[in-house]
Amino acid sequence: MDDFKNKVLIAVKNGEITADEAFKIIKNAQEKKEDLRDYQLAKIEKTIIESVASILKYKIEMISSEKDIREFGFNSFTLAKFKNDLEKKLNIQLDSTAFFNNSTISSISSYIYIYYFEKNSNKISKKSNNIITKMDKLNEKRKSEKKVVGKYILDYESCCILNNSLTIPKEHIDEFWANTRKHNEKREIKVSNVSSEILNMLNEYGAKFQHLLIKISTGENIEVVSAGQGKPLVIIAGIGATAKLSYNQIEKFYNKRRIIVIHVPGTGLSEGIEDLSLNNIAKIVIEILGQLKVKEQFSVMGCSWGALIALTLAKNYVDEIEKVVLVSPIVDLKSPNENESAEEHLVTINEEVYEDFQSIKDGEEFYLEYLKSISVDSIAVANYMKYFNEDFEEYYSVKNILEDIDKDVLIINGTNDVLCEKRHSEILREKLKNNICKDIEGAGHFSPLTHSDEVNKLIDNFLNISQI
Repeated sequence: MDDFKNKVLIAVKNGEITADEAFKIIKNAQEKKEDLRDYQLAKIEKTIIESVASILKYKIEMISSEKDIREFGFNSFTLAKFKNDLEKKLNIQLDSTAFFNNSTISSISSYIYIYYFEKNSNKISKKSNNIITKMDKLNEKRKSEKKVVGKYILDYESCCILNNSLTIPKEHIDEFWANTRKHNEKREIKVSNVSSEILNMLNEYGAKFQHLLIKISTGENIEVVSAGQGKPLVIIAGIGATAKLSYNQIEKFYNKRRIIVIHVPGTGLSEGIEDLSLNNIAKIVIEILGQLKVKEQFSVMGCSWGALIALTLAKNYVDEIEKVVLVSPIVDLKSPNENESAEEHLVTINEEVYEDFQSIKDGEEFYLEYLKSISVDSIAVANYMKYFNEDFEEYYSVKNILEDIDKDVLIINGTNDVLCEKRHSEILREKLKNNICKDIEGAGHFSPLTHSDEVNKLIDNFLNISQI
């Protein structure tokens, strides 16, 4: 627009047009640009609504542009598909933070227009500035409100207890995260704010189970399940997988170990964070254990994607880690299909999960249990996507640190694993100095759930738990 104005002013200077004529020309051009902007915004919003309707099977008339898209029922797979669909239809490379920082269709539309369609402008128009101001106000409003995860409103201040019990509450573990996925329900979760000292006192006087939210130094809350007493075994599963997936290990070992299941950001009630690098998540794990007053060495069990965190912990925190257990581990997120992007690969994983369960005995029954264990904040998970790209500096891979790890490592794989290529275990066996690799016949990717007896026996022998 500035170039256009300069040309008009030069025409006035050269006597080609009068100043009055120049004013009318510029005003008319501005009005047309405003009309074009409104048209483009409406077109972007219409594209987003149509994409939501297509992917989640909604009727278009049911979709409000001011509704939080978390309420539509996205999961990590459908959100990746949604992102890919918008990129193709709008011909843009969409930053994953578009969903992380903007939660309504209206605010996403404004974000896309401003940062993709006006990115080459030297000056953003007054109307665009108004849009940004509106977006900032919405973000500030969200920050001032109670924290919302799915349809649950969390009322807390710092470290707090959601459940404390003298026994392991199987029903609570079975149903809690399944309930967070119900979008027709909205209720407040009652919690008690406590200090680390109170948590230790509860442990000392016989509490067998604690379901916690722990505030980390950057202000977000991370969900933790702690069961039993003794030397800690920290369990970290994949993105979206809750403590329910580890129930068989909790039940088996809590009498002789303290089992601590940490939900990674965006999983269950754990809030999303900006820095989702492996190093930062490992740092958060150490911070949480510090708040839980864990002062002795601990062993860590990483399942699937969680193996990346477990191995990062072993590399970065040598004095804190005793031993490492890896179940169906991956060393990177490289797609087996070279023509498939990381986001597209993420979408296909949902189908592969179902195939994996179909490959084992009683797979359909276990698949339903698996679905109950999955609880993920789709807006927060969108921020993970940039780490799935091999070109990203902090791409999710541990291949370059494996030879530096000097801990004893147990690697457990299923012979029928559909999701995990054999190359992952081959790389681990080759580069880890001290590893034991065990295959469970007939097991798939989720052996801690489907073949818990075999998995627990291997863990027991490796960590010498029964000898305690």
